[in-house]
Amino acid sequence: MLNNQRGSSMEDLMPCISYCFLTTNCMSTIYKAYVHDDYVMVAFIIYVYIGLFMLDRCLTAFNRLAPRESSPKKTFLKFAIWFLTSSILFGFVCEFAPLFSVVGAVALFAIVVVGCSGLFYVYFFLDDKPASEESTGKKMEYVSDQV
Repeated sequence: MLNNQRGSSMEDLMPCISYCFLTTNCMSTIYKAYVHDDYVMVAFIIYVYIGLFMLDRCLTAFNRLAPRESSPKKTFLKFAIWFLTSSILFGFVCEFAPLFSVVGAVALFAIVVVGCSGLFYVYFFLDDKPASEESTGKKMEYVSDQV
């Protein structure tokens, strides 16, 4: 029983430490961007900071739902997770693609498009579908159980 309490407190402590590091890094980046009059970067960092917290909340709520539950809340959370992830990734690419050559920028955009498309496919088409259908009468495995 004591081990469970220790594990629980460590599980609560680690996200707190990571949020503190994220906040410190974001504040220092915002300060540096503000000093250099880079207001686009300030807005981007604020959006990423808020987006990551919202994404963490959505992922936590999504993981608490039953794996094969079909509800409007689950559909909304899937969409929110996909949208936040996609917008943050596209934001990074738009912000940093000018630092690369044309070929590098196109490659970055292609990687993000493929990744976001794959995430959309997994959440909206592949989720809750049988992972393997065998006619032998075995219990069916679901993709959401494997993830």
